Amino acid sequence: MKKIYFLLVLLPLFVNGQVVRLGTYIPVDIPMKHEMPKAGVAGGLGMNIAVQPVARIPIAFELKGNIGRYSDKTLEQTYLFSDGSQTVTDVNYTSNFHKVLIGTRFSTGNQASAFRVHATPQIGYGFMNSRIRISDPQDVDDCKPLEKRITQRFNGAVYGGEIGLDMQFGKLFGSTSTDRHNRFIFSVNFLRSFNNFEYVNIRYMQDEPHGVALDGHPITDEERDINATFVNVSSNNLHEHKIAELYKTPLSFIGFQIGYVYNF
Repeated sequence: MKKIYFLLVLLPLFVNGQVVRLGTYIPVDIPMKHEMPKAGVAGGLGMNIAVQPVARIPIAFELKGNIGRYSDKTLEQTYLFSDGSQTVTDVNYTSNFHKVLIGTRFSTGNQASAFRVHATPQIGYGFMNSRIRISDPQDVDDCKPLEKRITQRFNGAVYGGEIGLDMQFGKLFGSTSTDRHNRFIFSVNFLRSFNNFEYVNIRYMQDEPHGVALDGHPITDEERDINATFVNVSSNNLHEHKIAELYKTPLSFIGFQIGYVYNF
Protein backbone atom coordinates (compact mmCIF):
# COMPACT_ATOMS: atom_id res chain seq x y z
CA MET A 1 0.00 0.00 0.00
CA LYS A 2 2.77 2.45 0.91
CA LYS A 3 4.63 1.73 -2.36
CA ILE A 4 1.46 2.50 -4.34
CA TYR A 5 1.21 5.89 -2.60
CA PHE A 6 4.77 6.81 -3.51
CA LEU A 7 4.23 5.75 -7.15
CA LEU A 8 1.03 7.78 -7.55
CA VAL A 9 2.46 10.86 -5.85
CA LEU A 10 5.70 10.99 -7.84
CA LEU A 11 4.24 10.13 -11.27
CA PRO A 12 4.04 13.72 -12.63
CA LEU A 13 7.69 14.45 -11.82
CA PHE A 14 8.83 12.57 -14.91
CA VAL A 15 7.42 15.09 -17.43
CA ASN A 16 7.50 18.86 -17.90
CA GLY A 17 4.65 21.06 -16.65
CA GLN A 18 2.34 23.20 -18.76
CA VAL A 19 -0.54 24.28 -16.50
CA VAL A 20 -0.02 25.87 -13.08
CA ARG A 21 -2.62 26.33 -10.32
CA LEU A 22 -2.00 28.49 -7.23
CA GLY A 23 -4.42 28.61 -4.34
CA THR A 24 -5.17 29.15 -0.68
CA TYR A 25 -7.48 27.18 1.60
CA ILE A 26 -8.84 26.78 5.12
CA PRO A 27 -8.39 23.26 6.54
CA VAL A 28 -10.34 21.72 9.43
CA ASP A 29 -8.78 18.52 10.83
CA ILE A 30 -10.91 16.42 13.19
CA PRO A 31 -9.15 13.73 15.27
CA MET A 32 -10.52 10.18 15.32
CA LYS A 33 -11.30 9.80 19.02
CA HIS A 34 -10.76 6.04 19.16
CA GLU A 35 -7.12 6.62 18.20
CA MET A 36 -6.44 10.19 19.43
CA PRO A 37 -8.61 10.49 22.58
CA LYS A 38 -7.14 13.75 23.86
CA ALA A 39 -6.51 15.78 20.69
CA GLY A 40 -8.67 18.70 19.61
CA VAL A 41 -10.00 19.91 16.26
CA ALA A 42 -7.31 21.83 14.34
CA GLY A 43 -8.15 24.81 12.17
CA GLY A 44 -5.71 26.84 10.12
CA LEU A 45 -4.68 28.41 6.84
CA GLY A 46 -2.80 26.86 3.92
CA MET A 47 -1.44 27.39 0.42
CA ASN A 48 -1.02 25.01 -2.49
CA ILE A 49 0.54 24.91 -5.94
CA ALA A 50 -0.23 22.31 -8.62
CA VAL A 51 1.49 21.65 -11.94
CA GLN A 52 -0.33 19.77 -14.69
CA PRO A 53 2.33 18.25 -16.99
CA VAL A 54 0.11 17.81 -20.06
CA ALA A 55 -2.72 20.26 -20.63
CA ARG A 56 -5.02 17.64 -22.15
CA ILE A 57 -4.41 15.05 -19.44
CA PRO A 58 -6.05 16.06 -16.11
CA ILE A 59 -3.28 14.74 -13.84
CA ALA A 60 -1.30 17.23 -11.75
CA PHE A 61 1.49 17.21 -9.19
CA GLU A 62 0.46 19.19 -6.10
CA LEU A 63 2.41 20.64 -3.16
CA LYS A 64 0.42 22.01 -0.23
CA GLY A 65 1.08 23.03 3.33
CA ASN A 66 -0.77 24.66 6.18
CA ILE A 67 -0.35 25.94 9.70
CA GLY A 68 -2.99 25.01 12.26
CA ARG A 69 -3.89 25.23 15.95
CA TYR A 70 -5.95 22.82 18.02
CA SER A 71 -5.82 24.45 21.45
CA ASP A 72 -5.08 27.80 23.08
CA LYS A 73 -6.20 28.34 26.66
CA THR A 74 -5.05 29.78 29.98
CA LEU A 75 -5.85 28.07 33.28
CA GLU A 76 -5.36 29.16 36.86
CA GLN A 77 -3.47 26.21 38.33
CA THR A 78 -3.03 25.35 41.99
CA TYR A 79 0.13 23.40 42.94
CA LEU A 80 0.37 21.57 46.27
CA PHE A 81 3.73 21.09 48.00
CA SER A 82 4.84 18.13 50.09
CA ASP A 83 4.80 20.27 53.26
CA GLY A 84 1.13 21.09 52.76
CA SER A 85 1.59 24.61 51.36
CA GLN A 86 0.38 25.62 47.92
CA THR A 87 0.83 28.22 45.19
CA VAL A 88 -1.54 29.51 42.53
CA THR A 89 -0.48 30.75 39.08
CA ASP A 90 -1.74 31.15 35.52
CA VAL A 91 -0.50 28.67 32.92
CA ASN A 92 -1.04 29.23 29.18
CA TYR A 93 -1.23 26.18 26.90
CA THR A 94 -0.91 26.55 23.11
CA SER A 95 -0.86 23.55 20.75
CA ASN A 96 -0.29 23.59 16.99
CA PHE A 97 -0.50 21.09 14.15
CA HIS A 98 1.20 21.89 10.82
CA LYS A 99 1.68 19.73 7.75
CA VAL A 100 3.30 19.66 4.31
CA LEU A 101 1.95 17.25 1.68
CA ILE A 102 2.72 16.29 -1.89
CA GLY A 103 0.24 14.41 -4.04
CA THR A 104 -0.99 13.52 -7.47
CA ARG A 105 -4.35 15.07 -8.35
CA PHE A 106 -6.55 13.08 -10.75
CA SER A 107 -9.37 15.25 -12.11
CA THR A 108 -12.36 14.93 -14.39
CA GLY A 109 -12.95 17.32 -17.26
CA ASN A 110 -10.56 20.09 -18.32
CA GLN A 111 -9.58 23.61 -17.27
CA ALA A 112 -12.69 25.11 -18.91
CA SER A 113 -15.17 22.72 -17.21
CA ALA A 114 -17.72 24.42 -14.99
CA PHE A 115 -17.41 21.60 -12.42
CA ARG A 116 -14.57 19.15 -11.82
CA VAL A 117 -14.20 16.27 -9.38
CA HIS A 118 -10.73 15.31 -8.16
CA ALA A 119 -9.03 12.63 -6.04
CA THR A 120 -5.53 13.08 -4.59
CA PRO A 121 -3.39 10.47 -2.78
CA GLN A 122 -0.80 12.23 -0.61
CA ILE A 123 2.35 11.71 1.44
CA GLY A 124 4.23 14.23 3.53
CA TYR A 125 5.26 15.35 6.99
CA GLY A 126 3.29 16.43 10.04
CA PHE A 127 4.53 18.72 12.80
CA MET A 128 3.05 18.98 16.31
CA ASN A 129 4.23 21.38 18.97
CA SER A 130 2.94 22.72 22.27
CA ARG A 131 4.14 25.73 24.25
CA ILE A 132 3.46 25.99 27.97
CA ARG A 133 4.02 29.38 29.64
CA ILE A 134 4.03 29.55 33.44
CA SER A 135 3.44 32.91 35.15
CA ASP A 136 5.23 33.90 38.35
CA PRO A 137 3.04 32.97 41.33
CA GLN A 138 2.13 35.87 43.59
CA ASP A 139 2.33 34.25 47.02
CA VAL A 140 3.86 35.00 50.42
CA ASP A 141 6.48 32.22 50.09
CA ASP A 142 7.80 33.74 46.84
CA CYS A 143 7.72 30.47 44.89
CA LYS A 144 8.91 30.69 41.27
CA PRO A 145 9.18 28.26 38.34
CA LEU A 146 12.75 27.55 37.22
CA GLU A 147 11.48 27.34 33.61
CA LYS A 148 8.78 29.77 32.54
CA ARG A 149 8.44 28.29 29.05
CA ILE A 150 8.35 24.61 28.16
CA THR A 151 8.10 23.46 24.55
CA GLN A 152 7.24 19.97 23.32
CA ARG A 153 7.79 19.11 19.65
CA PHE A 154 7.22 16.02 17.53
CA ASN A 155 7.14 15.39 13.78
CA GLY A 156 6.91 12.42 11.46
CA ALA A 157 5.89 11.04 8.08
CA VAL A 158 2.20 10.95 7.17
CA TYR A 159 0.01 9.77 4.32
CA GLY A 160 -3.56 10.50 3.31
CA GLY A 161 -5.82 11.63 0.52
CA GLU A 162 -8.69 13.88 -0.44
CA ILE A 163 -11.71 13.86 -2.70
CA GLY A 164 -13.21 17.14 -3.77
CA LEU A 165 -15.14 19.34 -6.15
CA ASP A 166 -13.97 22.54 -7.79
CA MET A 167 -16.09 24.90 -9.83
CA GLN A 168 -15.85 28.16 -11.70
CA PHE A 169 -15.98 30.86 -9.04
CA GLY A 170 -18.86 32.67 -10.72
CA LYS A 171 -21.09 29.60 -10.37
CA LEU A 172 -21.31 30.30 -6.64
CA PHE A 173 -23.25 33.47 -7.45
CA GLY A 174 -25.25 32.22 -10.40
CA SER A 175 -23.05 33.89 -13.01
CA THR A 176 -23.06 32.63 -16.61
CA SER A 177 -19.43 33.67 -17.06
CA THR A 178 -17.06 31.08 -18.55
CA ASP A 179 -14.04 32.40 -16.58
CA ARG A 180 -11.61 29.48 -16.37
CA HIS A 181 -9.05 31.13 -14.11
CA ASN A 182 -10.87 31.64 -10.79
CA ARG A 183 -12.21 28.53 -9.09
CA PHE A 184 -13.73 27.54 -5.73
CA ILE A 185 -12.73 24.22 -4.13
CA PHE A 186 -14.32 22.04 -1.47
CA SER A 187 -12.84 18.69 -0.43
CA VAL A 188 -12.95 16.05 2.30
CA ASN A 189 -9.77 14.35 3.42
CA PHE A 190 -8.11 11.87 5.76
CA LEU A 191 -4.62 11.81 7.24
CA ARG A 192 -2.69 9.11 9.09
CA SER A 193 0.86 8.63 10.36
CA PHE A 194 3.24 5.82 9.50
CA ASN A 195 4.30 5.70 13.17
CA ASN A 196 2.99 6.97 16.51
CA PHE A 197 2.92 10.71 17.26
CA GLU A 198 3.37 12.49 20.59
CA TYR A 199 1.08 15.36 21.53
CA VAL A 200 0.22 17.24 24.71
CA ASN A 201 -3.08 16.92 26.53
CA ILE A 202 -4.20 20.55 26.50
CA ARG A 203 -7.88 20.42 25.60
CA TYR A 204 -8.72 18.26 28.61
CA MET A 205 -6.54 19.94 31.23
CA GLN A 206 -8.60 20.88 34.27
CA ASP A 207 -8.28 23.81 36.66
CA GLU A 208 -7.65 21.73 39.76
CA PRO A 209 -4.92 21.23 42.42
CA HIS A 210 -1.83 19.34 41.28
CA GLY A 211 0.31 17.47 43.78
CA VAL A 212 4.01 16.78 43.71
CA ALA A 213 4.77 14.92 40.47
CA LEU A 214 6.62 12.03 42.07
CA ASP A 215 3.52 11.14 44.11
CA GLY A 216 1.15 11.30 41.19
CA HIS A 217 0.44 9.97 37.76
CA PRO A 218 1.58 6.52 36.57
CA ILE A 219 3.78 6.44 33.47
CA THR A 220 2.91 4.15 30.53
CA ASP A 221 4.04 3.76 26.92
CA GLU A 222 0.96 5.69 25.73
CA GLU A 223 0.97 8.45 28.34
CA ARG A 224 3.43 10.30 30.53
CA ASP A 225 3.60 13.47 32.56
CA ILE A 226 5.28 16.76 31.68
CA ASN A 227 6.68 18.29 34.84
CA ALA A 228 8.05 21.69 35.88
CA THR A 229 10.34 22.49 38.80
CA PHE A 230 9.46 25.30 41.23
CA VAL A 231 11.84 26.84 43.76
CA ASN A 232 10.96 28.48 47.06
CA VAL A 233 13.14 31.58 47.04
CA SER A 234 13.07 31.84 50.84
CA SER A 235 14.19 28.27 51.59
CA ASN A 236 15.70 27.23 48.21
CA ASN A 237 13.61 24.06 48.34
CA LEU A 238 12.85 22.54 44.92
CA HIS A 239 9.46 21.03 44.07
CA GLU A 240 8.53 19.27 40.81
CA HIS A 241 4.92 19.44 39.67
CA LYS A 242 2.92 17.94 36.84
CA ILE A 243 1.79 20.65 34.41
CA ALA A 244 0.51 18.60 31.44
CA GLU A 245 0.19 15.11 29.99
CA LEU A 246 1.92 13.82 26.88
CA TYR A 247 0.13 11.18 24.79
CA LYS A 248 1.67 8.79 22.28
CA THR A 249 -0.82 7.44 19.72
CA PRO A 250 -1.21 7.00 15.96
CA LEU A 251 -2.02 10.21 14.09
CA SER A 252 -5.52 9.89 12.65
CA PHE A 253 -7.59 12.79 11.27
CA ILE A 254 -10.54 13.26 8.98
CA GLY A 255 -11.55 16.71 7.82
CA PHE A 256 -12.55 19.12 5.10
CA GLN A 257 -11.10 22.08 3.23
CA ILE A 258 -12.54 25.10 1.44
CA GLY A 259 -10.43 27.29 -0.76
CA TYR A 260 -9.77 29.40 -3.84
CA VAL A 261 -7.55 28.49 -6.80
CA TYR A 262 -6.28 30.57 -9.71
CA ASN A 263 -5.40 28.79 -12.96
CA PHE A 264 -2.58 30.43 -14.93
